[in-house]
Amino acid sequence: MASNLHIQTSFLNLVKDKIDPAISFVDELAELLNVSKDSAYRRLRGETLLSFEEISLISDKYKVSVDGFLNPRSNESVIFNTQNITPATSYLPYLSSIHDHLALVNRFENKCFTYIAKDILPMHYYQFPTLSWFKSFFWQKTILNSEKMTGLPFDPTHIDEEISGKCQTIWNEFMTIPSIEFWSDETINITLRQIEYYFDIDLIKQEDALVIVDELAQMVALLREEARMGKKMHINAPNSGHHNTFNLYYNEIAIGDNTMLFQMDNQRICFLTYNTLSVLSTSDVRFCENIQNHIDNITQKSTLISQGAEKSRNRFFNRMDAKVQALEAKIKNGNGLS
Repeated sequence: MASNLHIQTSFLNLVKDKIDPAISFVDELAELLNVSKDSAYRRLRGETLLSFEEISLISDKYKVSVDGFLNPRSNESVIFNTQNITPATSYLPYLSSIHDHLALVNRFENKCFTYIAKDILPMHYYQFPTLSWFKSFFWQKTILNSEKMTGLPFDPTHIDEEISGKCQTIWNEFMTIPSIEFWSDETINITLRQIEYYFDIDLIKQEDALVIVDELAQMVALLREEARMGKKMHINAPNSGHHNTFNLYYNEIAIGDNTMLFQMDNQRICFLTYNTLSVLSTSDVRFCENIQNHIDNITQKSTLISQGAEKSRNRFFNRMDAKVQALEAKIKNGNGLS
């Protein structure tokens, strides 16, 4: 019992440290758990144990995992939080979850995001409306099997403004977080194949496919400039952004998965994707340390192409440009890449 109360007190203190000091955590906790302020105080002091449902509510609202407090010295399996994406109605909550996590990270003075990229990070699409909507449409229709999109082709005039607005707020949060990304020559291929697939099965008109490919080319050009400058920028705004917010590494070996690691002061949290959009997350110290070791190993086998290394950077982006141009030519000729 005493051990459980100690874990609970440590967990709640971590949550308290993450919120704005001007906000009354007791009031927030009482409202969230639908209990009196006195009951909230008893939970904070460790006099009353939280129920499983209450732990779930707190973890979900404040994006804090309890797994790091459970058996930290144990050699047993790591406990993950799962964010299960369900069909049809879950894409906006998925985007809201991304936004909330980034907003939480931005509360820390010292923060860093590292991404090992099998696929391009979704945030990079969000400044390009037709490309961003295509990706959102593809994920909802093909991955989530959204019933409302059954039988519908892609239509750039039917952009969901709520989704578009949420994507923009995500980009604004992401732009200020210093990031390190590892790309290979394969990283762009998934998006190229998605465009080709929809074009081949007549879910995109030729003129719309060419607009998507043109915006993809613009995104690659922006990424090239961001890598050169070492900072994330708003499109067509070279004076925007902050230096040292974007470091890009080139890795010659194909990367096997998408791995995300956030460092916030002395804390880490790792996210692993599965089933394309679903996420496993953990703040388990041992697991995050293992991921950091993996990142350190990849760093030694990669070339930093941000700011310096102009020749390597241009060769890498020239290869991406060539792939985009090849798809554009195929679409103009009425056939895909295959």
